[in-house]
Amino acid sequence: MFFFPDEVTDFFMKFLSKEENVLVDFEQWVYDNNFLSQLGNNTYDFFVSFNFHSLYTEKDLEDFILNLYQEKHVDINKERVTWIVSRMVDGSHDLITGCAEISQLRSFEKGNEYIPILYVGYDSEIEDINYRYSNLAEEEQTKKKKLLELYKEEILKLSIKFLDTIIE
Repeated sequence: MFFFPDEVTDFFMKFLSKEENVLVDFEQWVYDNNFLSQLGNNTYDFFVSFNFHSLYTEKDLEDFILNLYQEKHVDINKERVTWIVSRMVDGSHDLITGCAEISQLRSFEKGNEYIPILYVGYDSEIEDINYRYSNLAEEEQTKKKKLLELYKEEILKLSIKFLDTIIE
């Protein structure tokens, strides 16, 4: 489904999404797996000489990843969208958080008009629910939870449908 092996894509997307502890785990992962041989000589040379403890580690690694996608002529935004949506569908990514991320990509990134506008609508509704029910009594918090669960169901249905279209 992804251009790079799944575990490589997973790291790249987690890193670019600024998920916690990814960099710490990555150094060990690079040397414990067949990662270097999977991506070719340039990747091997880069990581063999890479300083994981430099002040510029994150920036250097981000530049490397972005350049790697560019060299391979892979649309990193589409890869990111596919990665988020597939994680939402398999349950490894929170549906509401994922909806917000996809909504942001649909709204502010050029060329992502293929993303269903419903993500933006759902995200807006969820923000409204969170605002409207933020300082209410416990009974009304229950209502908020029910509404959010209904939106999660709709987001999951939308994500399953959307994933089918983007992996074809």
